[in-house]
Amino acid sequence: MTNVRSTWNASNYEAQSGYKIQALEKLLDKPDRSGVLLKIYERAEAGIYLWAVDSMAIIGGGQEAIDRYFEKAAKTDVRSERFRDVLVRARPRLPPSDPSLPARLLECGIEYLRRSQPETALVYFEYLRSAGFDAPELGDWLARAKKDRWEKETQTEVAEHLQGEVNRRDRLLAEKEAWWSKEVGVRDAIIDELRLDQDWMRRGWRRFIIGKRPSVRR
Repeated sequence: MTNVRSTWNASNYEAQSGYKIQALEKLLDKPDRSGVLLKIYERAEAGIYLWAVDSMAIIGGGQEAIDRYFEKAAKTDVRSERFRDVLVRARPRLPPSDPSLPARLLECGIEYLRRSQPETALVYFEYLRSAGFDAPELGDWLARAKKDRWEKETQTEVAEHLQGEVNRRDRLLAEKEAWWSKEVGVRDAIIDELRLDQDWMRRGWRRFIIGKRPSVRR
């Protein structure tokens, strides 16, 4: 008998997603679902459908199932890290029912690129290219993102190299200072020992001279 709750059975996800959405609606069932509460609901709803998309890719539920749940997920939050992870792992197709989605994803990539996050922007650009989105500006944005990523990585490598050199210099200076401190300590010890020897010799000569002084006869 098939377990209707099994997450390894693709046919169960329609019901499971429905149950999760019902629980979400019950949890956020407020008279005025607006503002922050509405955003929370949309993000949570997208998360449920993204879970289904990701699961279909993992258990081999088929491209049709992946695309069906992705179509529902893409209607809400498309800026989350989880959404980008699903783009990379599941590679869903662009839903024909939502012709505005490619432009929205392109705008997301441009937004992250302008925030100096080329790696994140490339997730959107490369997905759109692999999904067959044909727009003249996509190639330009893709090239710019790759260039910015290369420059960022290069700057990071240079900064790490310079920091390594600074650390090496500081280590050498510390070792040199420790060596000089040791040498100064040895020198001071030698000087102290010489002073003790000199004091001992002075005291010894005084005793010798006093002991050898001739007695005065009356």
